[in-house]
Amino acid sequence: MLTNNDISSPARYVTMHFLRSGEATTIAVPEAARQALFAADGAFVVNFNGFDARIEETLDGTASVLNPTARVVGGIAALSARAVYDCILTIEWLE
Repeated sequence: MLTNNDISSPARYVTMHFLRSGEATTIAVPEAARQALFAADGAFVVNFNGFDARIEETLDGTASVLNPTARVVGGIAALSARAVYDCILTIEWLE
């Protein structure tokens, strides 16, 4: 059984993004954010390393992450997201 220590409180800051198929979208990370929780109604990729998110074979270490769920984002100014097909992406920014 889960306890309150196993589940995070609702975020005070949540953003919603409409990702268009094949278009990279730059998303600013709020200054106070330390973690991000991602949810989407379709497949998407995110790049946290300053590159445009890409949906292609990438073998040089700069590949985007498919459907991330949670990441530490402290110290990251922006990330890039791209959808496989049009989708809605929400991000809960946790301090």
